[in-house]
Amino acid sequence: MNDIIKVRILQGDPVIHDVKNASPPKLFRGLPTIEDKPCADNCKKCADICPTNAIKINPIKIDLGLCVFCPICEEGCPEI
Repeated sequence: MNDIIKVRILQGDPVIHDVKNASPPKLFRGLPTIEDKPCADNCKKCADICPTNAIKINPIKIDLGLCVFCPICEEGCPEI
């Protein structure tokens, strides 16, 4: 029981009480988006380097249930 109280004190209140006026955490990058630009022929580097296999090609789409919102796909894209 003491450990539970210690964790609660260290972590603070985990509940967002006013969702409408809450601001996102400082490090929140936002949702990933797909730009309306053509990729190089047969380029699938973003899908190949995605650590969670969240990116699918033909048609290109991002599974937000798998995506961990890291910037690896963006950093690996040769077109950006």
